[in-house]
Amino acid sequence: MPLFAAHGMHDPVCPAANVARLARAVPAAAIEHVSAGHLASDPALARSIARAVAAMFAAAPLARPGPSRTS
Repeated sequence: MPLFAAHGMHDPVCPAANVARLARAVPAAAIEHVSAGHLASDPALARSIARAVAAMFAAAPLARPGPSRTS
């Protein structure tokens, strides 16, 4: 399962040590340090998250519909 974390370098709530711990626990995680604060509404964080989500969808195989279920 893909994991992406965008960390605002100026975040007063979540220290950088938290994302470092995450990176150690999940070595395959993609971590991006962004010149932003805490809120996802910060334009820099929002752009980072949007890029990561788009990349994850682009890399994911397309789901094929299975047989329909009827009761």
